[in-house]
Order: sequence, then structure tokens, then C-alpha cells
Amino acid sequence: MKPQTLDPHARLERSERSSGVWGGAPAAGGNPPTTPVNRPSEDREREKKRTNGVELFTIERAFYTGDYQQVISLDISGFKDPAKLRAQVLVARANIQLGKGRDVISQLNGSTEPDLAVVKAYAEYQAGIKTGLAAVEKLIQSNSENATVQYIGGLVLVAEKKYPEALQLLGQHQGSLECVSLIIQIHLIQNRPDSAAKLVNEARKWAQDNVVFNVSEAWTNLRLGPEKAQSAFYIYEELATGGVASARSLLGQGVAQIELGRYPEGEELISEALQLEPENPEVLANAIASAILNGKDYTDYESKLEQVQRDHPSLVALKEKSDLFDKVAAKYQVA
Repeated sequence: MKPQTLDPHARLERSERSSGVWGGAPAAGGNPPTTPVNRPSEDREREKKRTNGVELFTIERAFYTGDYQQVISLDISGFKDPAKLRAQVLVARANIQLGKGRDVISQLNGSTEPDLAVVKAYAEYQAGIKTGLAAVEKLIQSNSENATVQYIGGLVLVAEKKYPEALQLLGQHQGSLECVSLIIQIHLIQNRPDSAAKLVNEARKWAQDNVVFNVSEAWTNLRLGPEKAQSAFYIYEELATGGVASARSLLGQGVAQIELGRYPEGEELISEALQLEPENPEVLANAIASAILNGKDYTDYESKLEQVQRDHPSLVALKEKSDLFDKVAAKYQVA
């Protein structure tokens, strides 16, 4: 069993930064003015954009590297739209990832803003509430031009294995790197790494320094052979630098090590990820793969994954292989 690729996430909007000091220019042939020209309202606006941009970058980086606790711990009360709406969406999604989906449903009850309404519907879908899927589909119909609706709707369509519909929805994006990242993931799910790599190369032209691009590039590199797997390892290692190591960054490094044939090193990193998130389905699935490759027992991981996500593709694949082995062995059974 090969290690699993990692799940996608999302668009990082470029932050706005301003520098420089307002002041009066000297008159031609004269002396500079003794006092600067004050423009307090413009100064405040620039400072607000700079602060919101820096803080939003912090939230987005934490979210896309899997540090969801940091996301929900940050104070976003002073944000102004559109940064505030973006931050609200990320905080809600982080809570969903932390298993607090029902809290999100309660908090966003009655929200009419499409970005928040679709996150609430997604929380319902993740919680197994029957109305969740219908609510997401309704928002896709009415707000297909909204980037958050495109991405969340795409996630749900992928979960429903409606890949053509997902690609059609995501293809309507207008510069959403989050949508691009999910299109890349769909290509990888469909075993089309060349198509994913082509899209990564196109996105590099306008998003090279973006954390969402970095993660998308790492996913793709894990499917393109040892040379690219080494690059993926460096990307995940760099993303973990300067912050708290998350299960996602550790898992990415571990999968890269396994792809490079360094099974013990990969096992160690995946074990660290498992300590951080012992019920994370992707970490458990890769722990199974790592145990198999290292010749170790994996039944505990398998049992845990069955409890967490009974229909996980890794469990399905294991059962299919087990059934096939039993059929082959039966043919050669000694009477």
C-alpha cells in the first residue's frame, strides 16, 4: 500500500502593505517645510490595511499548515471587511476541522452572507445532517460566482465523487488559488499527476510565494517520483519552520520520506503526527501504509480508522486486497 496524498485547502489573498512617511515636498528653489503635511485619515486607512493584511496572513498560514488551534485563538474582532469576512470563514472552518462543527452551525445560524451560509451548510454536511448537502447545492445554484461557495461546494462535490460537476464549478473562479488547489487535488485523485503538474506550473507564475501554492506543489511533487519527493519534503519542512509543528506538516514530511525509500524516518514523522492528532483519518491511513512498508503490525491503526471513518479509501483498498488474496489462496488450497 502506497502512502496517501494529503487533503487540499484553499485560497490565500495577497495582503496589502504600505510604507513610507507622509510629508510635504520642498518648493522649487526653497527650503523644506518645517512641519510635515498631516493626513490622519489616510494614515489610519493605510495602517488598517497593513495591520489587517499582516494578521490575515498569519491566520491563513496557520490554517493551511494545519495549526487550527492557532487560527481559533487569534482575535479578529478589530478586522474590517473584506478581511474580517475572510477571517470569519477561516475560523469557522478551523473549528469544523477540530470537530466543533455543531458549534459552527449554532454560531452561523441565520447568516445570509453566502460565504458564511455555505460554511454553515458544510458543517451540517460534515456532521451528517441530511439538509447539509441540499443547502450546499442550493447555494451553488444561487451563488456560483462566489469564491467561497465555489471552493466549499467543490469540496462537497468531491466528497460525493461528482468530479465533473466539481471541476465545472471550480472552473468559474476568478483568480482563486483555493479553487486552483482543489482542481489540482482532483487531478491527483483521478491519477492524473501530469495534469496536476501542468496546473502547478501555471499557478507558479502568479502565486509562487503563496502558502496555498506551496502546499499544492508539495501534494503534486509527492506523485512525481523521488526527485520531486525531495522537493516536497523541503516544502513541508519550510512550512513548519518558525511555528508549531502541525500534524499536517509532519505527515507531509513523513510521506515524502517514505516516497524517498526512507521508511524508518517516515514512520517516525508519521508517529509524531499521530501523537498530535490520534483520530485524524489521513494520519491513520498513512500510519497503516508505513507499518506495512516497515513490516510491522498495523491492526491497531486499522481498528482506529474503522472507528473514525469506516469508508476511508485505505480501508476499502485493504479489504479488496485481502479478499483477492483469499480467493487466490483458495485456488491452491491442499485438499
